[in-house]
Parts: sequence; structure tokens; C-alpha cells
Amino acid sequence: MIKMNCKFINYLFVILVICSIVNCQQCSTDIPLLAIGATCKADQTNICKLGYCNSTTLKCVAQKAKDSACTANNECLTGGCVSSKCGYIGYAFLGDDCVDDSSCVNPTKMECTSNICAFKSGQSCAVATDCANNQYCKVTGATGECLASSDVNGACQSRYDCKENLVCSYSDNTNTTLSCQLPYTKQAGDKCNSEDDPSRIPFFYDCDISKGLMCSNSKCVANSVSQQCSLCMTATDCKGYGESCMCNTNSSEVVELGKAGFCSQGVYITSACKTTFTELMTCAVDNNCPMNQRSLFTQGGCLQTNCNTEACKMSSCFNVADSTSKGFINMVLSACTNYKYTDIQSECSVPITVTPSPLPSSSSSLLPALTLWFICIILAILKI
Repeated sequence: MIKMNCKFINYLFVILVICSIVNCQQCSTDIPLLAIGATCKADQTNICKLGYCNSTTLKCVAQKAKDSACTANNECLTGGCVSSKCGYIGYAFLGDDCVDDSSCVNPTKMECTSNICAFKSGQSCAVATDCANNQYCKVTGATGECLASSDVNGACQSRYDCKENLVCSYSDNTNTTLSCQLPYTKQAGDKCNSEDDPSRIPFFYDCDISKGLMCSNSKCVANSVSQQCSLCMTATDCKGYGESCMCNTNSSEVVELGKAGFCSQGVYITSACKTTFTELMTCAVDNNCPMNQRSLFTQGGCLQTNCNTEACKMSSCFNVADSTSKGFINMVLSACTNYKYTDIQSECSVPITVTPSPLPSSSSSLLPALTLWFICIILAILKI
């Protein structure tokens, strides 16, 4: 019985050591962006620039123009393959004109009825993007209802409770209740809404980004941008707004040590970007277009149809980098021919040498396992 327990403790000790070493070095994988004609993998571990990976030849092939014959969405510059031809998909919100069900933003819940996107029988909204522009989704139990969004000073819990050109924040530094406010009005030290919103366009902010301000712990503070190509082990090493730690693949030594990386700035909060985004918001309001990440570069949609110049000008305020968003790159490139993608691996091409680290400071958490392991060795020696 003692021998079995000791064997288990040995396994536990090894696992704890491995986990401690691996967890101290984490970074985001940068999926390669390949040129047309390059060898590729069909498992989506790489992306062909304005192309797709042919599953037979395993070569990057150029994406096709609208109305070209197709068999899958990724073959098309338009973003979708509709009735075996390249066309537009996912661009129509509730009440918008459509061609078929695939035109609707949520074909699982919606259908194209009389060329208008509407909820299927028994379906209702679950999130704001299921509703029409300037509507939000109020969920009660298992049922959602699309209601009119709030105007300035109206109550809100998230940005989507407000009209498209407003943010959900605090009217002043003493107020504890969120309400719909104009963007970019908060200055350094002012109270702000730091609630994470993954669907929000990152430049749409209560803090004044023209002053380089970001919201941290509910207060507008100066954005501390990391030096480009500075070394990082985890995302917390990169302090700037929208920054991530991208794995360095230029040095085999670094990769072997757990993929140390470079700090990469994904979003630029500057005076120029405030001006650019304000122009886009104005165009969206004038044309009654929804303002969210999904609609920004979706071809066939309201923003790309009416505000392509403004949306594409704004694309210079961000850089698609990590593996979670890299699939977005072809959507941007096909909609905006002027978009300049920055490859962090090419920019930071000098190999980095890192001295192997000792066990992390958290290794003290291994003390119980070490003690038990030592006892097992003593027992084995004494043959108890």
C-alpha cells in the first residue's frame, strides 16, 4: 500500500514541476500569414493572405471574386459562398433586406421572409446584435425582446443599451449609476466604465483617446505603451491598451524555453484615431448603420456599403495579430485594399537569447509534494 502511494506521489511531484515551469512562460501563437502559392496546412494553423488552402494541393490559392463558382465560404473574397456562387453573408440585421437565410446575421434564429430578416417561429433575441439598429435585447427567463435603445442620460448596463453613437458610462465622478453618455468626454482621473466588452469596437470609449487615455480600474489613466519588440513571457508583461504577448519564433532557443515573445500593440488610441472614428460614427448615424465589430468589415452590410472610406481609414488604428483574431485579417484586406498588416515576427526579426530561468517563485507551492516525496524515499531505504 505504501509503495502504491509513493508511486502516486512521485507522479504528482513530476506533474507539479512540469506545470510550474510551463505556466511561467505563456504567449499567444502568431499564425503565419502565407503568400499565394506557398505550401499550407488545411488545419487552419496558417492563413493564406487573400486566399485559402487547397485541401488537395496544400497550396495557397487566391480567393475568388463575387459571383464566381465556389464550394465553401473561405474560397470567396466576399466572405461567403451562396448557392455555389461567391456572395455576401451575415450582413443583414433584424428588419434589413436579405436574399436568403444566410444573409441574416444569425441564420440559426433568423430567416429571410419576403426579403426581410425576421425571427423564426419560436425564436427571439439573446444579445443586442440579434436586434435592429438602435435596439437592445431585454431577456426575461428564456425569452428576449428587442426594445428601443436609450438616448443621452438614459439608463444602461452595457454599450448596446444605448444608441449607436453613445457609450455606457457615468455622468460624473460622483455618480454610481451607469447611463448613456457621449464618447471621449472623460479626462485623466475621471471615473469610467472598465467593464470588458469583447464585441465593442475598441476605439469606442468614454476616456478621451486623443489624450492617450485608457480606462483602468474605473479611472481614466495614461496609456503606457510597451516598446515595440520588447520581450515578454506573459500578456501581463505588456502594459499598454490592447497589447498582447506574441510568441517569438525567430529563435529556437527561446521556443524550447517555452515560447517567450514580443509585446505587440493591437490598438492605437491617439488623436488621429479619435478623429477617424468620430467620422465613422457620423457616417453610421447618418445612414442608420449598426456599430459593432461584426458589421465593421462585413461586405454587403450597411457600413461597408455606405461608409467604406471611413471604415477603411479607421483600419489604420489597429493591427490584427494573435491567433484568436487572425482569421479576421482576410475580411479586412478584401474590404480595405489600403490596410497595412504589421507582421510582428518580421518587425522583430533579431533572435532573442534568454538564459534558462530557475523554478518560479511559486515553486514554494511544491513544498508539500517535496516533503511527501522525501518521506517516500526514506521509507523505501528503510524498507518499511
